[in-house]
Amino acid sequence: MINMTLNSNSVDFDADVSNLVETWLDLMRKKQHDEAKILCIDFIATYGLAFKQRIFEVDENEYNKLLILLVLVKGLHDYTQLCHITTSGDWHENNATVEEVWIKLCDCRERIKFVSQFYQGEAIERVIKDSDGLEMFFRDVFGNGSYLSPGIIMDKYLCSICHEDSRACLHVVRSPLL
Repeated sequence: MINMTLNSNSVDFDADVSNLVETWLDLMRKKQHDEAKILCIDFIATYGLAFKQRIFEVDENEYNKLLILLVLVKGLHDYTQLCHITTSGDWHENNATVEEVWIKLCDCRERIKFVSQFYQGEAIERVIKDSDGLEMFFRDVFGNGSYLSPGIIMDKYLCSICHEDSRACLHVVRSPLL
């Protein structure tokens, strides 16, 4: 798989992510969602902690690149979860699952749209194409405007659990359904 041993003197984020994306695409083609999810989680845990602790001896631009790559991998993680959840043909008949898919879809699209400004490739194209199709499915099944996704514009949003940029963390705070 991918060696995610960190060395603070020698860091090639692009190469590590390139290897991860290649492996991730292969797993997704084989519908090995659990393995793809673990791959993303391991990368985010390893590099997210390194990012937070600033253990790399790199300049600010490299840290910004790492943040973008963490957002990319979190978007791939969201997409992997969407694929897993929507594997069942009747997922859209369960209200809680529909809500979970919609929230995950919005998160995924936001992350991938952000990252697509900096990177392109088969993985990003696949996620965009499939998420567009899933959004069309929502419109076909539930109609235009029959569901709600509140939107807010903000400069920065920190996770209330780990206090990192929310696009790169693994936490999703859920409120109980009424």
